[in-house]
Amino acid sequence: MRNLTTLLFLLSLCFLHLVSSGPVSFEYKNRCCSKTSNTKIPLKNIVTYRRTSSSCPMKAIV
Repeated sequence: MRNLTTLLFLLSLCFLHLVSSGPVSFEYKNRCCSKTSNTKIPLKNIVTYRRTSSSCPMKAIV
């Protein structure tokens, strides 16, 4: 019984670690650019824009 309790406890810790680290990596991919382009976009095509997060290694406007 003690082994089962220990196993469940360890599995719970692993699960919590995975769940808590998931949104950070997803957010990083959503808010940071891995590649940029210097191509000019016509103003009529721009609907909205935002700056990349300050935690991103590359500053950009998307």
